[in-house]
Amino acid sequence: MAVFRSSNILANYNFPLIAALAGNGMIESANYYKIALNLGLLKTTDVQSWVNDQILAGVEPADKFIEIAYLKESNLLDTIHMLSEIDDNTDNFQIVRCLLNKIKIDQLQDIEFCIKLSKCLYNFVVEHDFDVPEDLYDMMFFDEEYELAIDGVYGTLETWHKEFLEFISSIEKPANKAFKRN
Repeated sequence: MAVFRSSNILANYNFPLIAALAGNGMIESANYYKIALNLGLLKTTDVQSWVNDQILAGVEPADKFIEIAYLKESNLLDTIHMLSEIDDNTDNFQIVRCLLNKIKIDQLQDIEFCIKLSKCLYNFVVEHDFDVPEDLYDMMFFDEEYELAIDGVYGTLETWHKEFLEFISSIEKPANKAFKRN
């Protein structure tokens, strides 16, 4: 399984995005945390906390959770790799929809944040061989559009940022608050 190399791209941002998943009726999954790490929306400390809760609750596979618990918190790629080894058939695209709906408005107003997020989203699309649902199709273009604006080739940062915000706001939350299985 491919691992995004730009996972750490948003490491300077502090995201309290996923603080109360259970309270929102969302299903916590290894895949959810793996994708959130890949998109730069969580830190390994968030995963460590979730893993510890799984161990205390006796969730299987306990051995995989224990291995993750013993990883250094700074070990992003190993954490992502270990999460990938846990059987989890949640729909990746539902997870992305959920995560994008959880980003706070003030974070979306930050153009630098959105540029970095657009790069992570592009990497997510590449990992899925450009085979994405129609409502998420446009997320593969914003990284290039921002770069063209930065280089002065086409459009302005403000124009593409507005387009990116419109795209994010157009994504509907998963209908049943629980991830559909593949």
